[in-house]
Amino acid sequence: MKHVEKNRLSKKRLYAIAFSLVFVIALAVTIPVGIALTNKKTEQVISTPPAILDGEARQGLSTLAYPIIDDMKQFTFVGVKNPQAEFGFLKQSGEKHLTMYYVDSSTGDTKLYFPDIFYEDATVDYEDFYMTDMSSQYGMTFLRLLCVGIQLSYFNERIPLSSDAAERESQIAIYGLDEDVSTVINFEYLDIMGEKVSHKIRIGSKNVVGNGYYFMVDDREYVYSSNNNYYDHAVSDYERFIKPLLVSKGLDSDKGYGPYLTTDYKQWNNEIHDTDGEKVDEDSRVIIYADTISLVKNKEDADGYDNTGYRSFEINLADIKNNKNYSRLFAALSNASIGVQTPELVFSVSSYSNIIDFGENQSVKYSYLINEIEAILTDSGEISKVGAAVGENNLIKVAYTVRFKDGDVSSLRHAVIDLTKLSQADAAKLRALSVGKLNSGAEVSIDIEYTKENSVLVNDKYKITEIISVKDPAGKKQDLASSTSTVTYRYVIETDGVERYEGIGVLNLGKEEKTAVEETIASLLINRGVSRNISMQFNSVDSHFEYFQDFVTYKVKEIEYFVTRDIVVAFRFQNSSDRDPYYGESFYENIMDDEHKLYGLNASACEEVVKILGGLSEESTTATAAGLAGEEVVAIGLTPDVMEKYKLYAHTIYFELPRIVYEYDASSSSNSLNMNLSDYGCYDRIGFTLHISEVDPQTNKRYIASDMYDIVTTMPAEALDFLSYDFETLWARRNMIFMSTVDIDDLKIEFNMADLKGEYLFNLTHKIVNYETSANGELAEFQKTTVFVEPSGECTPNKLLDVIAQKGYTGISLEELYKNVYPNDEEAKKVYPDSVGTSYFKDLLTMVSLTTYVDVMPEEDRASAKKEENLLMRMTLKVVATKNASPYNYVYEFYRADDRRVLLSIYQTDLEGKIVTNAVSDFYLSTFAFKKLVNNFVGILNAEKITPDVGYPDEK
Repeated sequence: MKHVEKNRLSKKRLYAIAFSLVFVIALAVTIPVGIALTNKKTEQVISTPPAILDGEARQGLSTLAYPIIDDMKQFTFVGVKNPQAEFGFLKQSGEKHLTMYYVDSSTGDTKLYFPDIFYEDATVDYEDFYMTDMSSQYGMTFLRLLCVGIQLSYFNERIPLSSDAAERESQIAIYGLDEDVSTVINFEYLDIMGEKVSHKIRIGSKNVVGNGYYFMVDDREYVYSSNNNYYDHAVSDYERFIKPLLVSKGLDSDKGYGPYLTTDYKQWNNEIHDTDGEKVDEDSRVIIYADTISLVKNKEDADGYDNTGYRSFEINLADIKNNKNYSRLFAALSNASIGVQTPELVFSVSSYSNIIDFGENQSVKYSYLINEIEAILTDSGEISKVGAAVGENNLIKVAYTVRFKDGDVSSLRHAVIDLTKLSQADAAKLRALSVGKLNSGAEVSIDIEYTKENSVLVNDKYKITEIISVKDPAGKKQDLASSTSTVTYRYVIETDGVERYEGIGVLNLGKEEKTAVEETIASLLINRGVSRNISMQFNSVDSHFEYFQDFVTYKVKEIEYFVTRDIVVAFRFQNSSDRDPYYGESFYENIMDDEHKLYGLNASACEEVVKILGGLSEESTTATAAGLAGEEVVAIGLTPDVMEKYKLYAHTIYFELPRIVYEYDASSSSNSLNMNLSDYGCYDRIGFTLHISEVDPQTNKRYIASDMYDIVTTMPAEALDFLSYDFETLWARRNMIFMSTVDIDDLKIEFNMADLKGEYLFNLTHKIVNYETSANGELAEFQKTTVFVEPSGECTPNKLLDVIAQKGYTGISLEELYKNVYPNDEEAKKVYPDSVGTSYFKDLLTMVSLTTYVDVMPEEDRASAKKEENLLMRMTLKVVATKNASPYNYVYEFYRADDRRVLLSIYQTDLEGKIVTNAVSDFYLSTFAFKKLVNNFVGILNAEKITPDVGYPDEK
């Protein structure tokens, strides 16, 4: 037992002992000449260390500038200031780790480096966050290496400083210890008695032998020469201490999914607009030079002002576009011109911050005393000139106090009031005033009787959007929830109709005592199974606010530039049961809003990019993402100045990784493929916005920044080469079409060639039928399709036309048409329960779906090819209207480009034929591939077997 305990103690002190041994061994070489001792065994002469002075300590044969610090955990503070940077590490209350801080060189502000990733991802450990020196045999973090240098202050020489001021100054300069070139470390630690000890180290130049530094400790009048290079970490920039992680690691507990699942991916190419006078785009990111003034409430319930000071920062107009509180700021910035704003643009953004406590009462009375009209708010800015009349303006900024229902009177506050909310009499009192302070005794008193009907209402609706799992008391899956089940569900909170929060809830339906809300949830979940895309409201909460609202004021001195974006691609991992039938074979769903929605996605390209961003190594066999990392950190803080310096506005990626993946059976009668498919979802997700530069031609690298880690790193250009390609070249799937037959209502073919004319409408009807699967009469369901063909216009002769003429019909089903060729029942049974004609038609659709285009048609060739006289064929598909597929027509037009190529143009129309998306970038097929399509459509019209490898016969 004692032996085990001894081992535990040894492990706890492993690093300290290891480093002590290393340095003792090193001292055999580096200890300077001193008092000679004789080693009688070898008769070698070795040196003794110099005698210790006050504050110094002995460690074996070595001398330290101060006593050894046994454990890094004893440090409570380490601060570093050098000519490049000022930073440090401190232990916050209740924390065991040291948290980094740094001084922002552009603003002079001291900031904690505690980026958003630590709030968003519980798997991130702050102690593992610092950069690791991979060259170290111990794999130490830079922070630990810095602390080791402080812990073990070995020296091999002590140089007294002269008492003569001029000579002393010369010595200080020689050893690089002048204040403007040296590095200073201040640190505190707890000794073995728990007492706080502090020291100050000033680090100068490398010593003459280059294996250490000259340094001073506290106010001692001598210079030490160290015998190690651990102070290297103190004389560098603080970026060196941070791991260059950009995206956190993937799913350790769900290795089979790794980074393959992504709940959202969007990529934009951006353009900077910085020409004076150019108008700001309403969907852009605007970089302004401005001061912001916000309200800060202190403990005495008084409002004070907090100014950021003038600085550059970004406002995303797309984000505030639909927020009514930002409406005037949005209108001002989106109509403004780049350049200095004369006068300044001054706008206040209000917020519903002062909530009314009705308690059990139907109404409450608040008495306001207005002391000052601070400004008048208009659509063109704020009027703060003393003496300006309020008049017919509706928004004013005031200073006031308020007496509450219990008689308490607040300290001075500031607020924005909308006069249209007040009674006519109270509004009239304020409209008669002017900007400026009101004299004592002339303050305006306003009494407001707030009710739930006349206060400012904010409504929160709570809705269940997905039932994730249903389990019995033993933890086994159930098909439907019973009164004893435990149900896990996803819910959202909508505020005034806008979704603002998503969460996961778990409820044991058998719980004896439930709240009223839990009772409502239980009633909604009972007898329900796993399901998606639902909306079941289980709670509604009304919050009531005063007419006096808090605000933030923006004082815009200059609009520096703005950034517009052009979306490249947007997709998400496509779960089996939710697949768009039009692009059903892809594991990724195209969620773009523009014309690219018409394309299918190249699943391989999507997967490869998701792997890169998820940090999956090509050599990995576990599919576990380690997290995307750069090479080195070059900046902290994604301010506009940093974004501009490293040209990070070139590309933007938003990327989500799932957390805690779950799987369930997606079998459903509504599933058009009528198959049992595994489906996947996730309990949570974490999103990263990455900002990326173009390739630096000098270094062949890109700069890449992460909002979650708040850093900028470098990365080899080839690692992100997908950014160099457009949608059509990289992301678009090269299949013309992929669709199940049951998802098509109509298919129309129009031939427009010299030797082939005609328009043919193939109308598809789908229904479920039973058929016998064996001699025993066993029945099975089958999705039976009937295809009815109707020709129109001038048509080249074929067997379809012959049969129609013989029968006197306007059209005919393929089943009847093919009976003329396959009258033998035995032949028909080969494809039973389909008819022969339907079976061949499905083969034709399969062949069309597998036809791939070669490449994007060069722009210079498009104009000459895409003319009406070159139109060879048009194919129009009307898709069945479902929740996943729009009831639109998809139109494919084929134009002759030359003897080798046929141009393919794709666009979308509504059911009346009106184009609802512009034609997407034009592709081309090989002439042989086009001939195969034509030949087989003609084969269907002639009731022939489909022969996919036979091209369309050449003209004779």
